[in-house]
Amino acid sequence: MSPHRPAPPSRPRPARIALRYVDENASAHTPDYRTAAGTAPRLELRWRWVNVYTSLRVVLMSGTLGMVFLLLGARHGWFEVSFHALLKILFVGSGAFYITYITVAEILNHTQITVSRDSLTVRHGPVPWSGNCTLDVRRIRGFQAEHYKPLRGSAHFRLRVLFTDGQDTLLLDTWLTEEHALFLQEVLSKQLGLENAGTVITSASPA
Repeated sequence: MSPHRPAPPSRPRPARIALRYVDENASAHTPDYRTAAGTAPRLELRWRWVNVYTSLRVVLMSGTLGMVFLLLGARHGWFEVSFHALLKILFVGSGAFYITYITVAEILNHTQITVSRDSLTVRHGPVPWSGNCTLDVRRIRGFQAEHYKPLRGSAHFRLRVLFTDGQDTLLLDTWLTEEHALFLQEVLSKQLGLENAGTVITSASPA
């Protein structure tokens, strides 16, 4: 029989992530998760998306919107836009809309995870975003932090949930650092009484 694997060391809570436990009387308290996990029927985790890169996105958003207005007013005036100029406006405008949407979401949005005795819920908002879900905790056997390397774009960290039937799915893929991914892996495992993997796996998009 293989020896029992020692539990990985607990991690301090990142300052960006707010954590609280809610008891049967709906009273919320915020003790150290390393000793309080599982002592209350509900765990709530919440963090805002604003980060060190938000200001750069705001500059990029302002630049792309400025280009749209310049194209609208260039040579032809506001109401005399040629077909060629219209194509430029549509091309730049679509990029401006994409960048603006992401930037506004990053400024306004937060993510909240709620773990109860029956379910685990993930919500992103108030700006609509994909990834909202509710899972039956009886199906969950663990969590896995992942360093993902896409074919295009920069590598980033995310969190997967592992199911008792051998399947898994992506749980979080929104502005996570390694510190955040490992902390969420640990605190969610503790709340549900599951073994904490304590490691990060690396994956990549298929070629």
